[in-house]
Amino acid sequence: MGIKAKADVDLGESAHHLAERAIEEGRTFKLGPLDPRSRRIVHLTLKEVDGVVTKSEGEGVFRRVCIIPRDADGASHDDSGDDQDDRD
Repeated sequence: MGIKAKADVDLGESAHHLAERAIEEGRTFKLGPLDPRSRRIVHLTLKEVDGVVTKSEGEGVFRRVCIIPRDADGASHDDSGDDQDDRD
């Protein structure tokens, strides 16, 4: 496995771990600034995970992914008040 592939796997595992915590704790987790490729990996990794939604926020090199828990009725607990699912 190459270095990039290993980094992708590690990022996906970290995203899954934070998604589980978001669901358990009922709070939003904001990742540090990520490049577009890494943000896309997080969005795609968590796309099929029940109980969370992802969105990107910020500008340029400061753009980051938020992992937001959902209620049983599907509403997200987004602190910003914007329930949009903004995928890169």
